[in-house]
Amino acid sequence: MTATRIPVARPPIDPADLEALRPAFESGWITMGPAVQEFEAAVAKVAGADAVATTSATSAMHLALLAWGIGPGDEVIVPAYTFVASAHAVAQTGATPVFCDVDPGTLNIDAASAAAAVTERTRAIMAVHLFGTPAPMAALRAICREHELWLLEDAACALGSTLDGTPCGALGDAAAFSFHPRKVITTGEGGMLTSGDADLLTRARAQRNHGAEMSAFDRHQLGIGVYPTFDLLGFNYRLTDIQARLGLAQMARLDSILAERRRQAEHYFDALAGVDGLGLPALPAGATSCWQSFAVQVRGRSRAAVQAHLAAGGVSAVESCQLVPALGYYATRSGYVAGAFPAAEALARNALSIPLYVGLAEADQERVVALLTEAMASVAVAA
Repeated sequence: MTATRIPVARPPIDPADLEALRPAFESGWITMGPAVQEFEAAVAKVAGADAVATTSATSAMHLALLAWGIGPGDEVIVPAYTFVASAHAVAQTGATPVFCDVDPGTLNIDAASAAAAVTERTRAIMAVHLFGTPAPMAALRAICREHELWLLEDAACALGSTLDGTPCGALGDAAAFSFHPRKVITTGEGGMLTSGDADLLTRARAQRNHGAEMSAFDRHQLGIGVYPTFDLLGFNYRLTDIQARLGLAQMARLDSILAERRRQAEHYFDALAGVDGLGLPALPAGATSCWQSFAVQVRGRSRAAVQAHLAAGGVSAVESCQLVPALGYYATRSGYVAGAFPAAEALARNALSIPLYVGLAEADQERVVALLTEAMASVAVAA
């Protein structure tokens, strides 16, 4: 057993980033102050659309769906292979997530399966850019135009990814980003809603702040010393200035963060190409990925046995995502039956995320490659 364990992910926080937090305490604006507005502007520049900061990508998606009036009796199409938050954001409105299959190469929503899931109750399609790889947006936009549906990007993993030159975040009617510690940049927890729809963002700004049409910072700037009216039922989905300043410090070096992640992904592609039984992720034509995660597919072997071989050598690897309609909360509600989503079911059995993060040493990445290659050669092929 090696002494140093290589994690799957590590937050891209430098010691110097901690100094960037100081102005939040010195200014007295701890939450929803000037740093939040600066952070929104920085993310908007990268995403190609105006932005509203929230507590998470889940809350950002929730606000977008509410702005479209989606609720009980409505349906939103969601890929069956994703993180559960994609479906939860729909269920939190009272609407029903309707699952569809995914593409076995890109791991993203399959447009034909999504089209087949449309009913008279469908109001939106959720395009998850899983692990930073852009979803098939042109095909999904065509479906949405035909059926007059909203197109929501779950871009939780996709900050800095692009499709045909357009950033994720500006490819649909609205998008949601995450700043969880496993994402490209992190604020601990936190999210961002982006959209070209000014009315949607105005509503979201109010609803993230208990329904107030003006924040405390804006009232302070204007010298208004009274509370606003509360015309909407809102939530406490506010990002703090402490989080925003941490995010701003990383946004300042986003280009180098993305470049390093892409170099590591390319190294995996080069080093693991041709390994028997190992499937590598597919990148669509015209797409760039931020490679939030690098998910391989262990075919014809026990994924657990491959994980155990990696763990014995000090390398962490985790199942990449889950089959959401089969999870406890959704298993009966979704009406899931085995075989309904063949590609998603296969991925839930065999997809494995291996280490990729800023600061992953070349020698450590080589150790990952060597152990994974050994595992695929030594683990018995399933009958």
